[in-house]
Amino acid sequence: MLNHAVSAPQRYWSSTDYLAQLLCNTSREADTWPQFLEQFRQHFNLNACHLILVNNATNAILTHLHAGKLATKKYADAYHEKYRSQDMVIHEARTSASRKFFATNLWDKKELYYNSSFYQNWALPQGLIESGAACIFAENDWRCILVHNRTKAQGKYDLDDIAGMNDLVPHLERAIKACYMRDQLNQHNTRTRTILEGYRTPVAIITEFGKVWGTNRLMEELLQDENSLYIRDGILRAQIPGTDRAITTAIMNSANKDALPAPMFVDVSEDIRLHFCGIRGKHNNLKTNKGVLLFAISRNYRTHVSVETLMGMFSLTPSEAAVCKYILEGKELREIAEIRSKSVNTIREQLYQSFKKTGCSSQTALVNMLTSIPVLDC
Repeated sequence: MLNHAVSAPQRYWSSTDYLAQLLCNTSREADTWPQFLEQFRQHFNLNACHLILVNNATNAILTHLHAGKLATKKYADAYHEKYRSQDMVIHEARTSASRKFFATNLWDKKELYYNSSFYQNWALPQGLIESGAACIFAENDWRCILVHNRTKAQGKYDLDDIAGMNDLVPHLERAIKACYMRDQLNQHNTRTRTILEGYRTPVAIITEFGKVWGTNRLMEELLQDENSLYIRDGILRAQIPGTDRAITTAIMNSANKDALPAPMFVDVSEDIRLHFCGIRGKHNNLKTNKGVLLFAISRNYRTHVSVETLMGMFSLTPSEAAVCKYILEGKELREIAEIRSKSVNTIREQLYQSFKKTGCSSQTALVNMLTSIPVLDC
């Protein structure tokens, strides 16, 4: 605990030293924020302080951390039901372009604040005589604000209080942004994993730099059980000589393919064939490479869903249903054409018609959809 009996210059020098060091810890470990807020509260002799990440457009609150005395349920309910829209301090922090702390008793709007219904009927009855706040950083519609208050016993804010808090703003901004970016990355990873788990086949995402970004459970199990395929240094590798180069080439070619996805294929064993499908995006209206979706299919796999079932479920012609079956078995269009004694263009047209009737937009989506069909005709 910091000693509040020291002189103001010494006290505020230590705030940019000790508290800044705590902020370095929070940028690495999110669970140290409560410790920082409590030390911040004690150091500046505050009743309570709140760190809030709020969306200005929707009022959605992503994060709300606090230290000190909280409002009772009665006043908390009243705030949310009636007084939140009247809170001039938080409104100022959310809308101001300044990244500096202000305090109500040093504010040019203090008379308006003191005469407000919020102050008279919500703050004063709780003994809260002053408040202060700052917007630490803004990112699109998101605002991160630090708001605090004092009771009569703690007294009014002075210029040294505000100067000491403002010394911490750059440190606060860096620490909060680091945590925000880490949280965004964690959320992105969670969303990616959730999407990948929706596939009924082993799936992985390979970045435009060749690194494995994410896998689903089935791919993890395949990598554990299949000796011919493994990940080393974040790169997907194969045991068969020359296959590593084939995988790298397939990733590059698939990522740069502009046409409707027609996956590249690489055989990594007698049973396992890898399909590579490019992931494309747009930047400044230009198509850009965002990586590759890879999924593994056993060449010996046979689905129990019959051609007749596929025809009945999706109004496919016998030829279209047969092509779907062969796609599910991991066969290329050229192989299907040879088996059915048709041209590759004919098989491609039948596949495109199957896409339209099944609602799929790629061979990847088609395989995932087919493997999710219950066994109805045994």
